[in-house]
Amino acid sequence: MRYIIRCFYIIILILLFFLVTVQAAEKKIMVDSLTVNSNNLVLSYHIDGLISNNTIQGLERGLTSEVLHHIRLWKSKKLFSAISSEVFVSIKLYYDNWEDKFRIITDTENRLTTQVETVREFCSRVNNFPLIDISELEPNNKYYISIETTFMPVSAETYQDLSDWLSGNPNSEEKEKPKKSGQNKIFGVLLNAMGFGDKVLSYKSKDFIIQEDKTILFLE
Repeated sequence: MRYIIRCFYIIILILLFFLVTVQAAEKKIMVDSLTVNSNNLVLSYHIDGLISNNTIQGLERGLTSEVLHHIRLWKSKKLFSAISSEVFVSIKLYYDNWEDKFRIITDTENRLTTQVETVREFCSRVNNFPLIDISELEPNNKYYISIETTFMPVSAETYQDLSDWLSGNPNSEEKEKPKKSGQNKIFGVLLNAMGFGDKVLSYKSKDFIIQEDKTILFLE
């Protein structure tokens, strides 16, 4: 009963925080370029509308969000393709109340900004990302690229904290106790219904070869 009351409370809270908006057009990963630069295979792509106004409002009200880009270069084969290169790019977002700015954290950078467009650009665009030195690739072989971008409006850490709070287990000692799967499922359904469930976008390129002049030729 206590859990149901907490769920009702958080539904009312979220409804007060966020306006219901018309669902945007389907988001897609759009590759801008695949080139060879300084002997590296270099990829650029973007996703329009990945960070919505609701996400920005959620950040400003204390949520932590996360974007994970998973990029793979495959050696194309008829039966089972092989991975030639694999890269993960993780971006964590939250609003730093002490600095009164958005904080963007990656493996190599910790940036503060007041600009919403900077947040959107940083999370939605991968520019000139080096995948592999082409000397490591086999000449005249066919390759293709796959991209999977996972956007978590509520990061795993924030999800766990909220789930613990709803379960009535705010203390660190109690967090070690196993959670009831039913409660976690209800909480997950709640987030999805409010538009805060994970969003996964995928892309797969056509096969291509790297020609002797180091230009990319996509095959039909």
